[in-house]
Amino acid sequence: MAVVSRDIVVRTLDELSEDQVVEVLDFIGYLQWRSRDMEDQSWFWTEEWQERYHEAKEDLAHGRYEEFEDFAGSQNPGGKGAMGVQCDDELQGAI
Repeated sequence: MAVVSRDIVVRTLDELSEDQVVEVLDFIGYLQWRSRDMEDQSWFWTEEWQERYHEAKEDLAHGRYEEFEDFAGSQNPGGKGAMGVQCDDELQGAI
C-alpha cells in the first residue's frame, strides 16, 4: 500500500508547477512539526502559549494584523513557510 501511495504522490508532484510543489513541501513540513510537537494539545495550555493566544486575540481586536490576497503572500522568508514552520533539512534543500 505504501509503495502505491508513494507512486501516486510522485506522479502527482510531477504534474504540479514549481510553486505548487513548494506549497506541498511547506505542508509536509507542517505535518512533520505537528507529528513531533502536537501529539496532544497540552502545549496550548502552557503559560507561554496562553499568553501568546491572548496577545493574538488582542492584536485581532485592535486591527493589528495584515491581510493577504493569496496563500503565497503569507509565506515568510528564511526557509519558513506559512505559519513560520521550519521544514526539515531535506525539504528545505528542495525549496
